[in-house]
Amino acid sequence: MGVKMTEEVRKLCQFFLKKHPSHIIDLWYNKPAPKAYHEKEFACVIAGVVSSVSEILDRILVVNSLLDTCRDIYLSGQFALAALHALGIKVKPIENQGNQGDFDQTTEFFHTLFLKSVEKKVRLHFPTDFIVTTSEDIEKAMQEQ
Repeated sequence: MGVKMTEEVRKLCQFFLKKHPSHIIDLWYNKPAPKAYHEKEFACVIAGVVSSVSEILDRILVVNSLLDTCRDIYLSGQFALAALHALGIKVKPIENQGNQGDFDQTTEFFHTLFLKSVEKKVRLHFPTDFIVTTSEDIEKAMQEQ
């Protein structure tokens, strides 16, 4: 029983792993004419929670590889907080996620990324709805005025 089943699986694999003849593509597939939307530039969103320096660096490498093709890159999540920290904007770290020291280690890499984005005329968009202080600090500042 096992030998017969193995033989059937082998036959199925041979069928599905065959190379597709290229001349059939020419017979049945007509490439569409280019449309106006094919010329549009595209944007991407890079976001997410980062728990280590290596995850931040991985995302920096992804953004770096997209600089040649994207015109707009939206940074979001904790990755955007790390980028804002590299710009000198003091943001409150997300509780229980990562460490402010992780942001300090990646500042140089972000500066290099920012310079490349300026060279290639890629717009980097940052979030504007992040926490920069606690509500207690705001109340204290209001009382002092």
